[in-house]
Amino acid sequence: MQRRSEAVRGNRSDSTPVRPELPGASQRQSPSVWLRVGRGRGFSSGGFTRFADRMAKEGLIRRDPDPNDRRAALAVLTDKGAEALDRAMTKHVSQLRTHVSGPLSTADRRHLERALRILRDASTPA
Repeated sequence: MQRRSEAVRGNRSDSTPVRPELPGASQRQSPSVWLRVGRGRGFSSGGFTRFADRMAKEGLIRRDPDPNDRRAALAVLTDKGAEALDRAMTKHVSQLRTHVSGPLSTADRRHLERALRILRDASTPA
């Protein structure tokens, strides 16, 4: 299982909330254009702006200007955001192992992996 995922769950006892839609979660090293990230998560442009404002206020992300498009902003995960993501992913992966892959036999896991690859490839734009 991958350590990084698009779905992020925060630990309720953490002082830093982590939203499931954390921008740039899968692209920690390269910033993401805001609108593309928002649309990929099902947000309207206004809804994603409000969401990004909350994430920036919490210090989990920052906005940097896009050097290639002055109308766009890049979503950048901050150090605080990266730490929160690491904590959340550790818990998330553990839960996946317990509730998803743990009950399956080796053969069942191989079938699940194959099915998930098919679904991933079918949903990935060419």
